[in-house]
Amino acid sequence: MRLQGLQIGRNEPCPCGSKKRYMDCCLNTKYLITYNYNDQAVLIDKNKINKNLRKIVALNTSLNKFKEKSFEGKGIEVKIALDYLKKLYDIIDSSLEEVEKFSSCSKGCCACCNKYPTATLIEVKYIKEYLKNSLGNDDFEIYIKKLEDNSQKKICPFLSESGECIIYEVRPFACRSYLVFSDPQDCSNQDNEPLRFSDAILDLAANVVEKLSVLLKNTDSKYTKTSIQ
Repeated sequence: MRLQGLQIGRNEPCPCGSKKRYMDCCLNTKYLITYNYNDQAVLIDKNKINKNLRKIVALNTSLNKFKEKSFEGKGIEVKIALDYLKKLYDIIDSSLEEVEKFSSCSKGCCACCNKYPTATLIEVKYIKEYLKNSLGNDDFEIYIKKLEDNSQKKICPFLSESGECIIYEVRPFACRSYLVFSDPQDCSNQDNEPLRFSDAILDLAANVVEKLSVLLKNTDSKYTKTSIQ
């Protein structure tokens, strides 16, 4: 379920709980996304979001210079694409710091890991690079074979037996941006759709991640997203 933001009258009590009028409190600095399952107002810093939105726009504009080269079969080098991806992750992580305070997501909850997380081609390359550096080439090959043998399991292959993500540092954008405000039980109940955080900054970031895969050099990127499996 996507969020559109909630409108508040200027003279209404500020949802932050200060007992001041909205116009005398958070009107110019924050906007109300929704209320979480604990009835807390999810207020987001306007300046921070707008600042980070401009950073993503700048990344997107910078990427456009590779479009013509990609049509000529040149495109963007993997190393450069990964640098872009890491910068984007930093921006998104910074943007979601406040949101996480109101989210019902918590360490050990892995309900979304059972819903086929997706990743783009450049994110797959980033995960491979991370695993190779962590495991070494020989253990990496053994690990990949193990993943292939368990490819039919309906669960993220990077979820440990204790319910923790073993690639958390390099987890894909789809995992980073999956934050919910509804009751945690809704995530496990297939009949209920969790109330997820959504914002223009996530839409633009998703487009940048996909563009990085499309523009990769010497790659037939007919797809932009695939199951992380």
